[in-house]
Amino acid sequence: LSSWRGNGCLAWWRSDGERAGLIAVQRSSEFGIDGYIVIEEAVSPEFAGRGSAAMAQRAVAHTLLSTTPDAVLFGTIDAANNASRRAAASAGRQEVASWWFYARRETCPR
Repeated sequence: LSSWRGNGCLAWWRSDGERAGLIAVQRSSEFGIDGYIVIEEAVSPEFAGRGSAAMAQRAVAHTLLSTTPDAVLFGTIDAANNASRRAAASAGRQEVASWWFYARRETCPR
């Protein structure tokens, strides 16, 4: 992540004067979407569940829109990562695609 630091794509956010988390975004075109992909987001355990990740995503989106009016903030989230899915929804990001994979019983190793 340190390589993004000088590019302005990596930022800490603070809550109550303390570092609450880290977010990294990068300009990208993926899945037919052109915009900024959330590469990484990490929340300090003591700030988890307090809405700071959604706040950070909204702040990044606001900053991007101030310089690029048609900017899109997107990313991929593991379906089992409920906290990240809630943060994205709270930040105003909408689910636009889902992929589910499963193996048939006869193809599973025994």
